[in-house]
Amino acid sequence: MTSWLSRPCDRGDLDSVTVTQLWPSRGGPSEIPNTGVKKGNHKREAVSRSRTVRVRLFLPLLLLSLLAASCRRRMPPPRPYLAFVAVEGSEGVAAIDLGSFQPVKVIPLGFAPDRLIVRPHSRDVYATSADGDVAAIQYPQLSSVKLWSGGGVPPDLRFSEQGRTAYGIDEEGHALFTLDCQSGKIEAQHAMPQRISRLALTPDGKTLLAIDTATGKLLFVEAKSGRVLGALAIGKSPGDLVILPGSRKAFIADSAGDMIAALQIPARELLSDIQLSASPTLLALKPDGGEIFAFSNANSTMTVLDASSDAVEESFAAAGKISAAMFTKDSSMLYAASATEGDVIALNVSNRRVMTTTHVGIEPVALALTPDERFLAVVDAAAGRLAIMRGRVPAYPKGAISELSQAVYGSSLMVATIPVGPDPVAIVIPGWLWPPQAR
Repeated sequence: MTSWLSRPCDRGDLDSVTVTQLWPSRGGPSEIPNTGVKKGNHKREAVSRSRTVRVRLFLPLLLLSLLAASCRRRMPPPRPYLAFVAVEGSEGVAAIDLGSFQPVKVIPLGFAPDRLIVRPHSRDVYATSADGDVAAIQYPQLSSVKLWSGGGVPPDLRFSEQGRTAYGIDEEGHALFTLDCQSGKIEAQHAMPQRISRLALTPDGKTLLAIDTATGKLLFVEAKSGRVLGALAIGKSPGDLVILPGSRKAFIADSAGDMIAALQIPARELLSDIQLSASPTLLALKPDGGEIFAFSNANSTMTVLDASSDAVEESFAAAGKISAAMFTKDSSMLYAASATEGDVIALNVSNRRVMTTTHVGIEPVALALTPDERFLAVVDAAAGRLAIMRGRVPAYPKGAISELSQAVYGSSLMVATIPVGPDPVAIVIPGWLWPPQAR
């Protein structure tokens, strides 16, 4: 499907400009009211009126000339980034060209992927399933290599900063493994004192947080050696987890206790239990690490937490059940997908105001921004498609593009919808271009 970006400038591009205000609303050359002015002034008034009419006729012509110039300097076309969409129903991954908004290929896996992870400093996307299957998708070949078949436990893979090593949960959930990503072979396995179902790695790559969701216990594990450093009870039903950029603090949602646990990682201790009005289902951490946005689907609320003081700043009503949320790189904008309303909400983070609400489909469940943040890709699970909407207008150098073109750019957020197959659930946009030689 094409968008206005690929069309020549036409009448539809001028809808946001009101030209009628430049025309006289009443009066004209043939409508000269009787003002009681002396006869000697009629000639001067006639000259003045004639000049006014010429000016009024000239302004629309000037505007049309400016419009024509703006059409010659339209927004540059979208970059052909390649998006990868996990499609459970077709047991594969759909590769989408975001330059043409067209499917490139469906990469078969032989299992239903529910998660995609880009391996750092590589051209690989790893796909995993709820049953523990793992495959690596290679770019630019767009082929897959199955690394192993699952035994019933999701591996919950976590990559080191350089992407050379991956950590995961074994097929029975009683051990953690270390994977050499170059050879695809498991280097080591470390038995755990309890069953593990969730895994997280601190940004500095030193500590693994291994969670048993059944008992509500957390293990602190040294990533390099697999040695258990300590354990901590964190709640009745631990769920979503975020770790601050400094690797010293973590927050874990407890869906059964209507609270969020704040943890000190080096000291391996519980700092506080932050009480909420309802059980938290999703946590979104600002890239700068300053605040956490907690979404509670039970009562459709959004709670903002100060990450340094562990205090609740404020709470707001949310638009239904929020299924996914993500920030722009500079932390200024939050995008949230409402699975019940079929909308994507853009929130100004500084003043907490909703900038736009865009209806994108039936059940949006996952979000991803292109690396230049010009476009937001939304996975619609119920419709089996990928919706593409505009992100914020890029800051082009002064004079590079007209203000009118930027106004037209932001006037319509929806760009395209692309069928990807039944039950899509996840998406990543690594920043790779298609075709590979594109620049």
